[in-house]
Amino acid sequence: MNLPYVCVIGFAENLKSLFQKIKPNKITYEQWMPSMIRSIEEQVVLAGKWIHKEVMVTYQQERLIIFLETTLNQVQDVVNLFLDHVENRLKKRFPGLMMSWGIAEQQAGIRTFHDSFNNAKIALDIGRRQMGPGYRYTQVNTSIFRILLPLSKNPDVLGIVLSTIEQLIDYDNHRGGDLVHTLTTYIRNQGNISQTARELCVHRHTLLYRLKKIESLTGRSLMNPDDLFLLDLCIKLWMIGFDQS
Repeated sequence: MNLPYVCVIGFAENLKSLFQKIKPNKITYEQWMPSMIRSIEEQVVLAGKWIHKEVMVTYQQERLIIFLETTLNQVQDVVNLFLDHVENRLKKRFPGLMMSWGIAEQQAGIRTFHDSFNNAKIALDIGRRQMGPGYRYTQVNTSIFRILLPLSKNPDVLGIVLSTIEQLIDYDNHRGGDLVHTLTTYIRNQGNISQTARELCVHRHTLLYRLKKIESLTGRSLMNPDDLFLLDLCIKLWMIGFDQS
């Protein structure tokens, strides 16, 4: 292999619901899946030909693994052009199919297959947890979570995370609250009440009530920079993987 490649990993988010919608006659989901995956792989290869790039594709462990020929100084542009074509083809062929993508744009090269695959997988897994399904996740836009990943496996850190935000998570799960999302939005807007309320589409008084509830449940002050940093850090660690434990 003397051409530079970049790894892109795709995950089909809604194959089962798509199967239920199509309802092919006299065939089970397990029987339908192989032909569906082959069709997706065909569209991937055709998209590569359309932009005049070599493509290698396989499907393993519910992941579509793609190695795309690229130009080293234009990796992101090549990947986005390629995925634009892939998604357009899939949209026409399979309306309603939702794909998520992990991209190892910083590991493109000639002999970087292993590192590129691992980093694309991490970008996909972290991106889906942080931003939800249906997006393109790169190494760059998941960098902070990649830095925190080793911490998320530390039992002592787990104890701190749970003691800090477990009551918030329980409140949201059992009472249908939205406190974690409220807090992350508040932090992202740097404590601006009006801007946070607009983004959440809630009244200012509703937001203030939620913020007081967050302080009550966590025992932390949102006016204290250290407390706010700890809350932000714990939520990020929880998003990475503690919620999967």
